[in-house]
Amino acid sequence: MKLSKNKITEGKIVLRFLKNIIKNTKWEGKIFIVGGYVRDEIMGIDPKDLDFVVYGNISAGIDFSTWLAQKLNIYKEDSNPVIFPSYGTAKLSLVNNNMGLPNIDLEFVAPRKEEYTAGSRKPKVTNGDLTDEVIRRDLTINSLLRNISTNQILDLTGKGLNDIKQGIIRTPSEPDVIFKDDPLRMLRAIRFTVKYNFKIAEGILESIIKNSNWINSISKERIQDELNKILVTDKVVEGMELLRTTGLLKYIIPELDQMVGMMQNSHHKEDAYQHTLSVLRNTQPTLISRLMGLFHDIGKVATKSIGSDGEVHFFDHENVGEQLTRKIMTRLKYPNDIIDIVALGVKSHMSLKHGTDDASKLSDKTLRKFSAASGGNLSDFLDLIHADNMSHSDTSSMPNQVNFIRKRIEQLKAPSSQSDIKLPINGNDVIAMGVKQGPLVGKIMNTIQDAWYENPDLTREDALKIVNDMKLKNEINEIRRIMYGNIIQEEKSYEIGYGTLKLDPFSQSYDVEISNITKKVIDFTSKFKPISQKEIQTLVDKLMRLGMITLIGHLTEHTNVEIKIWEIDKDSGLYIETYHESDDDDEDLSDYDSTMRYSDFLEK
Repeated sequence: MKLSKNKITEGKIVLRFLKNIIKNTKWEGKIFIVGGYVRDEIMGIDPKDLDFVVYGNISAGIDFSTWLAQKLNIYKEDSNPVIFPSYGTAKLSLVNNNMGLPNIDLEFVAPRKEEYTAGSRKPKVTNGDLTDEVIRRDLTINSLLRNISTNQILDLTGKGLNDIKQGIIRTPSEPDVIFKDDPLRMLRAIRFTVKYNFKIAEGILESIIKNSNWINSISKERIQDELNKILVTDKVVEGMELLRTTGLLKYIIPELDQMVGMMQNSHHKEDAYQHTLSVLRNTQPTLISRLMGLFHDIGKVATKSIGSDGEVHFFDHENVGEQLTRKIMTRLKYPNDIIDIVALGVKSHMSLKHGTDDASKLSDKTLRKFSAASGGNLSDFLDLIHADNMSHSDTSSMPNQVNFIRKRIEQLKAPSSQSDIKLPINGNDVIAMGVKQGPLVGKIMNTIQDAWYENPDLTREDALKIVNDMKLKNEINEIRRIMYGNIIQEEKSYEIGYGTLKLDPFSQSYDVEISNITKKVIDFTSKFKPISQKEIQTLVDKLMRLGMITLIGHLTEHTNVEIKIWEIDKDSGLYIETYHESDDDDEDLSDYDSTMRYSDFLEK
């Protein structure tokens, strides 16, 4: 973007102030703005970074920043400015200044020479002149100086201005020395190449290739910062290819480098790595979208399989990819909140593939659930799905799917996150209904939420019915677990909700005293309509066919049906015999089998 000469930026305000305050002082003519600010100003781009060189001895930058802090009445011993005596640098915060200056940071350094030892990131610093200062910088385009008193631009390498004009990336001095002194400069060279669509000068790429392994000596935080800046450029594909061809990628994200050349199935027209580049090209230039695009298929290497028909499959690659994404981003020191969003996007990118191009096979429930699960990142998730769709083969691309999805989600007024869902009851209500605090409460609330996705008009009565259903089912499962669980080694009694279950390992049969449990079953069933003798027997038979032989015990206290458990026969299994004693002669129970074998129950 070209800057208007009249546009007042924060940088211009500060520079104008500094020019005036140093006038007629010993600092006049000795303060230079350097690096990115000068480069961007020449290119007509809004300059941001304010880095200064203060001409003088090794402490000149520290001395000037201290003087300036005192002038602005913001000096704090040992904290503002923050000084680094060994390197002759200082950082001054303008926060709470009394001159109306923007609340930004300024960095000051004296001209210096640096000497690095192999493997060390801490150089030995000595006095230098302005030429020494610029030839140690990363690139010629970042080596320009402007005297803030005279506005004179100094191009001490003789190449900076021309390289900006011609669009060339080169180092101010020997590239091997520049890159070994600070290997991050290799990433910066690539970043500026794609950011400004410049060309890399002869010998620079070769030097990066030769020295690429040195990137391992750089902190992950610094690498992450440069990677992010490459990802959000318009030339993200070119940037990733430069990382790969120079060998840097295999040190930064080896998992991605392993995807190169890995062929896919008929749904794709490119190998896994090239497909990832296509997705990056189709994503929005935001960090979250680009990170999701970068990692969306990272799980394919670990999940690749070939079917009997020769077709390639990547079953569950989205879930494996989520875990790998977390691992890689944690290694690169990304913040947890960004990791969570990107990993969830990777996990979700296959969720709507079955919906077809017009999204007609996606239910309203599915769309509500997907929208809520996005956690407020629905737009990014859908952007990823669209970019992925458009990067498939023509027959599998579904170019219209996401547009249809967006319209339907808007029409449904789907929740943008799970916190937007207002359920008719909460966990405390469930506990008040007699459910013990624990995992079951969470399961019940999840089931109620799932029912809400199906029907957002879910009532309190609907939710209470779900609680009662799951509560009863849990009681039945608990009895079943005890009755058919581990081999009993000694006599035990178990308190189970509404009754006592007695197990005697020395008896051929189990005495089950659970009349209160049975009453609970009947009471629950009869809430919705009067229960008849035949309905009781139907309920009993259903429970028997589920293998719940021992649940029934005896019903004589509450019904006219008596069920007894007989002996265990090693050859034929456990026999059950039911006796019907009904006062209602009109009821016909002849269609019920009175005797069944235990093995029959298990088979059913």
